[in-house]
Amino acid sequence: MDIPYLELVLTTRCTLRCESCNNLMQYFSPSNQYTCTLEGIIESLDLLLSKVDSIARVRIIGGEPLLFKYLPQLIDYLDTQKKILTFSLVTNATIDFKDELMKKLKNLIRLEKLRFQTTKDRQI
Repeated sequence: MDIPYLELVLTTRCTLRCESCNNLMQYFSPSNQYTCTLEGIIESLDLLLSKVDSIARVRIIGGEPLLFKYLPQLIDYLDTQKKILTFSLVTNATIDFKDELMKKLKNLIRLEKLRFQTTKDRQI
């Protein structure tokens, strides 16, 4: 079985509260916000990958995925998975990319694109 598309929500925390947020983050109160663990994400993806032939595209989203402190390690993991054909990262670009993350992004094999989304749902 081939999965064409998978969204990976790392956290509901965000630096903005856009009323037009496609992921409905504006409805998560601070007391209801969550952030996944790296171990939990990898465990879930390992299980899923053991059951499928491929995932054509994984889209990393949030909240704001740059708030996920293990993003460089997750990107390393995704890039080494042969069953994941491509992946992309969607950010609102309100946080600077850390040097470690930039170094990793430059050398990726499977990164399809970085998408910067503004509050008006336009790509930059």
